[in-house]
Amino acid sequence: MILTTLFALAPLALSAPLTLRAGGPGIVSIPSTCSVTCAAPTYPTDAFKATDSFTSTNSVFNQYIPSDSVTNVSASYNTCLEQCFGFGNPGECVSTVFASNVTYQAYGVTSVGYACIMFGKSLTGADMEAVTDGSWAGARGTNIGCARSE
Repeated sequence: MILTTLFALAPLALSAPLTLRAGGPGIVSIPSTCSVTCAAPTYPTDAFKATDSFTSTNSVFNQYIPSDSVTNVSASYNTCLEQCFGFGNPGECVSTVFASNVTYQAYGVTSVGYACIMFGKSLTGADMEAVTDGSWAGARGTNIGCARSE
């Protein structure tokens, strides 16, 4: 009986390994020699987002994180930056907006949490707009001043 079961399961053990699946960009540490700067140091509010036109033409990846999954906001913000730095080809992602209290759709369900929006173009104050409905709280617009080396 045991041998019959083993022989029946043998093809499963010999089958091809699982292929990689889609997921977030790799987390790559940003070197200390690379400048990481606030995109709009004089922006008048901490509740802002990139304009819809900037987002539609420059967004390369969006990640939404449920609020209850974030235990350390600074660490999550740093992960957002490091994922941007690790995204695609070197220099393909150069800026991010990270904020809380952002509404998003996941699997047909509307949720509120953190957003990490990654862009292929540097942000300026002109690329951002204030949000007054309580969403996009604590927003951080950040530019990464170098590309990773391969």
